[in-house]
Amino acid sequence: MQKQILKFIIPDLGATLDIPLSRAEMEGMKDGPTIAKVMTEKIEPTIFDYMARTPHTCAICKSNRAIRMTCNLAPNTTSPEGPVVYAFNAYPICLSSLCNAESTRRAHEDRREMSSLAPDQLGVAESEMCDYCKKVQNVNESGRLKRCSRCKAKLYCSRECQTAHWRAGHKLHCFKS
Repeated sequence: MQKQILKFIIPDLGATLDIPLSRAEMEGMKDGPTIAKVMTEKIEPTIFDYMARTPHTCAICKSNRAIRMTCNLAPNTTSPEGPVVYAFNAYPICLSSLCNAESTRRAHEDRREMSSLAPDQLGVAESEMCDYCKKVQNVNESGRLKRCSRCKAKLYCSRECQTAHWRAGHKLHCFKS
C-alpha cells in the first residue's frame, strides 16, 4: 500500500510535520469521520512526538517544558499539493491545568477573531471544520459555519451538531464571550 504525505504546518513554531497517510485516508480528508480518525490516530501522536523531540517552553507559565499544544486548525483539502492542515495560534503548553485553561481561553479568543473575517481575508485558512462531526466546508464556496452563540469559538455545520456537541460536554467548557 502506497503512503502519501499530509503536511501539518505550524507557522507559529516554524514547523512542518510530514504525516504518512494511506491512499484511502488521503482521499477521505474531505470527510468528517475520516478527519477525526486521522486527527486521533496520526496527527496527535505526531504532535506529541514533535513536542518530545523539540524543546519548547510553556507559552503560558514561561517556566515549564511544553509537552503538548493548543491551537486552531484550518484544514485545506483543496491545495494543489494535496491536503494540508494549518495549526494557527499554536500555544505550546506544559501539564498544568491552569496553563491548559488559559491556552484554551486564548485559542477561543483567536478563533473568534478568525471567524469574524470575511472569506476573502482568510488567505490559507479557506476551510472551516465542524467541531462535532469534523465535516470540512470551503468558506469561499459555501460560506461560514455557524458559531456557538454563547462562546462564539466553536463552529458547527448544523443545529443538530451544535446540540449534540453541547450534550456531549461543550456546555462544561463554554463561557460567554
